[in-house]
Amino acid sequence: MPRIIAGDAKRISLKVPQKVSRPTADRVRENLFNLIYDLVQESLVLDLFAGSGALGLESLSRGAKRAVFVEGDRQACRVIQENCVNTRLNAYSQVIQTSAYDFLHKNRETFDLIFADPPYWKEEGHEDHVLKLLTTPKLQESLSDEGYLVIEQFDKAPIHQVEGWKLIEERKYGSCRILLYQIEFI
Repeated sequence: MPRIIAGDAKRISLKVPQKVSRPTADRVRENLFNLIYDLVQESLVLDLFAGSGALGLESLSRGAKRAVFVEGDRQACRVIQENCVNTRLNAYSQVIQTSAYDFLHKNRETFDLIFADPPYWKEEGHEDHVLKLLTTPKLQESLSDEGYLVIEQFDKAPIHQVEGWKLIEERKYGSCRILLYQIEFI
């Protein structure tokens, strides 16, 4: 069972929805947050494909101002809400049940950190959510000018170089890869 690694809610365990087969491992989250440590404090966070809400909740525990959790599965949204209450971070949380793409299409807010942990692309023929996200114009409009997009993907999936996005960092942890992107201004 995953837990909050650091901050106000340190060591509190998180529930995982039944349909979420691979929540971000504690070790991966710890390494990720060591990498983005300076970016979290007072940030506005968007957690797309939120699952258990672990990435957004870790951000809140470490001093983020607010987190919006977007998840399409109803049961997962209930689990995220429970996790928000159990960590006592619910006052700074908003859970929205919709697809990541529908949310982005309607969104008018900008975020300093956007986490995306979509279903993994594993082989030809599978939907590549990372490419779909990076080519969704509303994603850039949802990210502040100095903000970061953090994507988790399968380590064998292609790394996309998409116009308008600059790959800042790539880290591999077991079978997962973390990618940090920023908007590339021309």
